[in-house]
Amino acid sequence: MSRTAFIRHISVLRSQLLRLLRATPALGQSMVEYAIIAALVAVIALAAVRTLGSNVQGAFTAIGSQVGTVEQDAQSGGGSHGP
Repeated sequence: MSRTAFIRHISVLRSQLLRLLRATPALGQSMVEYAIIAALVAVIALAAVRTLGSNVQGAFTAIGSQVGTVEQDAQSGGGSHGP
């Protein structure tokens, strides 16, 4: 290999290395952005589950009390619930 070809190869390797080193901070920056987005999605999902969870709990409590009332009426022989 001639000296000129060697210098050309070194120059190409150097430029590729510099390009890789310049791309790395952008890659790290995008990873941080994705992590922030994932954290925001998790916080929003947690808030939604808490809100919906209390609403669902209230609905089941209301249904349970209605079922209990119908059951008590049926056991006492009163009430006109049913088909």
